[in-house]
Amino acid sequence: MTTRRAESNQLRSQVFGAEMSSAQFWLALQAGLAVTVVFVAVYVGYSVVKYLRGAIIKDDTNAADLTLNIDEMRREGDISEAEFRSLRSVLGKTQSSGLSGDRHAK
Repeated sequence: MTTRRAESNQLRSQVFGAEMSSAQFWLALQAGLAVTVVFVAVYVGYSVVKYLRGAIIKDDTNAADLTLNIDEMRREGDISEAEFRSLRSVLGKTQSSGLSGDRHAK
């Protein structure tokens, strides 16, 4: 057992460049593991947010769908006739500039 401990101490001193007690070694090991766990948690969180944002953002909205939606809102009284005309005007400009439906296409 003493030989094994001596070998362990020798290995630690070779790796860390100085004599290190067992308590210091375990503290350094725990700190390294804690940092690794934090990095893994951040990566997993980033991946989840990226996945959820991709699932929420839709690229399939086109001018025809928007026209139907604002027409339905006008019929149900959610928007006034003036607001409806204004939205149709803006939507018409979007359609004529060629941006409708293909804004997010790559």
